[in-house]
Amino acid sequence: MENEPKELIRAENVDNFSGGGGDFLSGGGSAHKRSERETGFELLRIASVFLIGCVHVLNYGGMLSNAANGTELLFMRLLYSFFMPSVNVFVLISAYFTAKSRFKIKKIALLWGEVLFFGLVPYAVFLLVTGGKFDVMRFLRYLFPVSGNAFWFFTAYLLTYLASPFLNLILEHAGKKKLILLVAGLSALTWFIHVPLGEVIPLAGGYSLTWFIALYLIGGYLRLYPPSVKKYVPALVYLVCVLSVWGMSYAKRDNLFMQILCNTFDYDQPLVLAESVCLLLMFRGIRIKNQVIHGAICFVSSCTFGIYLFQESALKSVLYFDLLHVGFAYGRPAAAAWTILFALGVFFSGIAADCVRKVLAFVCKKIFAAIKSRIKRRKKEQQADPS
Repeated sequence: MENEPKELIRAENVDNFSGGGGDFLSGGGSAHKRSERETGFELLRIASVFLIGCVHVLNYGGMLSNAANGTELLFMRLLYSFFMPSVNVFVLISAYFTAKSRFKIKKIALLWGEVLFFGLVPYAVFLLVTGGKFDVMRFLRYLFPVSGNAFWFFTAYLLTYLASPFLNLILEHAGKKKLILLVAGLSALTWFIHVPLGEVIPLAGGYSLTWFIALYLIGGYLRLYPPSVKKYVPALVYLVCVLSVWGMSYAKRDNLFMQILCNTFDYDQPLVLAESVCLLLMFRGIRIKNQVIHGAICFVSSCTFGIYLFQESALKSVLYFDLLHVGFAYGRPAAAAWTILFALGVFFSGIAADCVRKVLAFVCKKIFAAIKSRIKRRKKEQQADPS
């Protein structure tokens, strides 16, 4: 394990993803457990989930399809080019640390509980708010989120985590050159396969297990063999990639080669991948020593997975059109600014929803602890007085 970065603390303390529970998708947790050396990654988690919110405002909120004119659409596509690395970055950060940590069933259980909460509770609220009819199949989809693929990211990431012990063995024993070839092969396979077989493989375009495994190996590679580059290089490459993705989105797709080359708004597009890696390298060196700011960052980071799940929940349409009234900005000038404002609304709504989850989880934990304590006390009393 040569070239292991000395400044990193034990990975067991850093690969969690929903906070308080120590699972593998969001950072945060207790602030005293989070080193200032990790602050850059916590900030990147926050930035990533905000960018995901921006993408959802453009798509689910209809801002992209309802641009006022060609100029507005031009800027909206530029924004989209900036936002695209969001999901990739989430996986890269988690893989960066999970590659050096132990597999734990508890992590899956905690994450599954969070997914169940954001599946079932928002659906119940949706029925109450809209007066809709209870749909058994939709309920079962949220109750069994993997088989029902209620949240595609959770499905793909859970399967990747289940495979992580084997992927870690590959990272440990493959060597630098073989890892590069393996990652390049998987990335190319995922990138090329989704154009001719897009209808056959519904999780293509960066939504597949194959792509998540490729990202996992890339994150692990960056952990084992951290590149030594000047600080401005990742930022410069990121900007070049963003502008390239933006420009290619206007290219003609009149043949299969151009369809593959210019399918720019997919997570597995090579330029989007390059953007993702550059963001990881840009944030890697950020240090914040102020404990108040550090604690605030850790808290928000602990909400990131909940923020994502809330955006994908049954309350999605209520969030965008009844709470935020996204349609108000259709066809209006400064659509880019409106998109950012709506994304902030989505972001803080998600934090509020995750805080509700955490409070309910805390209350339930106390109740179960009290019940367990009472049962133990009764058993002791019965043992002390067998008559």
